[in-house]
Amino acid sequence: MHISGFIIFIIVLVLILFIIGIIGNWKVYKKAGKKGWECIVPIYGYWVLVEIAEANWWWFLVIIVSSINFRFSDPNLQFDIAIGLFFAKIIGTFVCYYNIAKKFKKDTGFAVLMTIFPFVMLPIVGFSDKYKFDNKVKVTPNGPFDSNKNKR
Repeated sequence: MHISGFIIFIIVLVLILFIIGIIGNWKVYKKAGKKGWECIVPIYGYWVLVEIAEANWWWFLVIIVSSINFRFSDPNLQFDIAIGLFFAKIIGTFVCYYNIAKKFKKDTGFAVLMTIFPFVMLPIVGFSDKYKFDNKVKVTPNGPFDSNKNKR
């Protein structure tokens, strides 16, 4: 009986954190001048994220393609591709969060935290009046990986 209560507690806790994460993300989108509901629509939410970040459109493709679960008969190939796609998604998401962090007048460390812990950082940014989104901040279309250091 005790284990079932613990499992229910964990499920409820995860659901609460999930809902707080969605609401936080919703508020970040609204601060960026978008509609909050856009963050919850699969695929389209990533497109809007790339728009908010003013990143190149192909970062959207990097994020989306890396979300596909490819199946191969060779388990080693399957594992290698899964690892590669995982890192591609991390990099694509980091580019977007890097530019978004700049628009919140934050540094690279903040972008790293947003990438690794979005379920914590997005609600913090979304709910706090301390973080103001500034659309006038100039960012590069490839985030920190832009070879042209001149801001557009």
